Amino acid sequence: MKAEEAKALPKAFKQVCGGTLDSLNRQGRILLSDAGIEDAAVDTFLIMEKHLHIDRAYLYAHPEEEVSEKKAEKIREDLLRRASRIPLQHITGETYFFGHRFRVSHDVLIPRQETELLVEEALARLGARDNAYILDMCTGSGCILCSVLAERTMARGVGVDISGAALAVARENTRDLGVAERTVLVQGDLFEGAFFETCEKGCFDMILSNPPYIPTDQIGNLMEEVCSHDPFVALDGGEDGLDFYRRLSRQSRTYLKQEGWFLCEIGHDQAASVSGFLEEAGFSDIMLRKDYSGQDRLLAARWPGADD
Repeated sequence: MKAEEAKALPKAFKQVCGGTLDSLNRQGRILLSDAGIEDAAVDTFLIMEKHLHIDRAYLYAHPEEEVSEKKAEKIREDLLRRASRIPLQHITGETYFFGHRFRVSHDVLIPRQETELLVEEALARLGARDNAYILDMCTGSGCILCSVLAERTMARGVGVDISGAALAVARENTRDLGVAERTVLVQGDLFEGAFFETCEKGCFDMILSNPPYIPTDQIGNLMEEVCSHDPFVALDGGEDGLDFYRRLSRQSRTYLKQEGWFLCEIGHDQAASVSGFLEEAGFSDIMLRKDYSGQDRLLAARWPGADD
């Protein structure tokens, strides 16, 4: 359902939608299902939970409990927003990633479940080491860096993003997860800017990145929740989707320690190209990992020696 189609719904929806828990839940599920929302029941409950602060058990144990008109109106408004394909996470202002609650907004890419593999791989390659220095390039909400630092309580990290608004969200998340004192957030275009001009070369044990990798002319073909609501700058990887990988493969080696690791998420058809960039830049032990649906998802590569 497009946004303009949803505009005709509020009056009719208010007429059929009563003010009890059961009626709000039932009519919300119908509305979202009719709008083509795949997880209509889940989304309806999460919107109700946002405003009423109840769990599922309470919802089903007290179906006839009346909801104040003020709260019912807020729930209806958010259900209509979801019916118009505004992402649920933008409505609730949060999402869960790697077992942690993260704040999100329209200024950041909504974390995807498959990106958790990047955190898993980073932790596996760090092993028992707890004092690593980690760089997260294109950090967005900070979900990747925060998740790693939450598991390695002596590690320190730097998150870089070109968007100041995204970094404001990331800053809130570092505070919420208790890693702010071990995190530096830097606004800049990859390795450009004052921070890296004064940064010691070969200082990072690991560089992580989930950069923009969608070819520019394909962004409009993505699902509406993504192409219309995720920030364009977090999606656009240039004409062939590979612009950031070209730069990252060349520049990352300067800031990695000997035997340091570079890990990045990739598009499903980009493994050969990105592996080629890394090999040309001098990386070794390049490894591809697929996601749980069998799609190519991330690459890991080791930097064998100092940059010359």
